[in-house]
Amino acid sequence: MSPQDYFDKLFNKVSTIDNTPYCCIPAAIKFRTETCGGEANIREYCFSLAREGARRMAEILGTDYLQAEPSCCFATVRLPLAHAELGSDTNGRALAKWMQELTPAEYETYIPIKFYDGAFWCRISAQIYLALEDFEWATVTILEICQRMKTGEWKNKWPKVA
Repeated sequence: MSPQDYFDKLFNKVSTIDNTPYCCIPAAIKFRTETCGGEANIREYCFSLAREGARRMAEILGTDYLQAEPSCCFATVRLPLAHAELGSDTNGRALAKWMQELTPAEYETYIPIKFYDGAFWCRISAQIYLALEDFEWATVTILEICQRMKTGEWKNKWPKVA
């Protein structure tokens, strides 16, 4: 297979070859303008929700979060899970990947989880279709996943992590 054919094959998916999503653009713009109050309103809502969502998640988790720029729709929240609790011989990055893969597989969501500087962190994103309650729901999901980690469930389901 030539490099060009290989490159084309990488992106040959329904999501990249189906042009029908473009048909909804006028309706989407109308919705964002009339229902949501326009782009400036949407941005301010998302900026505010990211800050408040991170604050609320950290409050429930009993941890902290990284302060982002005021004009950012993302936030990073520390999980209440110490790498040392799981054993010093474990691979933190692999454990974070295992937790992250649980979110779509078992919780019908996607929460990016990373291991950095001895701690596990999740990245949240504020969108116009979300509310603070969605961040609270995500926090319950995170707490459950952390509990599963503490019981060692990952050892039986993904032994290559150890």
